[in-house]
Amino acid sequence: MRHAIPASRFIGRSAELGALQRRYASDHSELIPVYGRRRVGKTELLVRLTTGKPTVYFTASDKLRTPQIGGFMRAAAEWLGNPSLAETSPATWEAAFKLAVGAAPKDRKLLLVLDEFQWACQSSPELPSVIQQL
Repeated sequence: MRHAIPASRFIGRSAELGALQRRYASDHSELIPVYGRRRVGKTELLVRLTTGKPTVYFTASDKLRTPQIGGFMRAAAEWLGNPSLAETSPATWEAAFKLAVGAAPKDRKLLLVLDEFQWACQSSPELPSVIQQL
């Protein structure tokens, strides 16, 4: 599980964090891409957003589809405090997302963070369409 850096080292992102917090507080589910140059604090911004919220935070890598989905399920198990998720082996991203959402608290919105999304898309070019459909 990722942890935020000390507040004294998190500089210049209060407007972006506020905007993301407001979107999270809305009544709608939304896809919000966060992109930009490397090493400018995008990951830290997202880690701060997750504080106190039901979250699945997954960092993709250059693995093939099946290991990526397995990694996502392990992240879901850890973040949602549901070890049985790590024991599942969904064959598709759609099934994996549905399992994670089904395990999330029902009284609050689930925050799903897919860090390094481009890596997941390399092995699963259908991933953007799956997310759009869901």
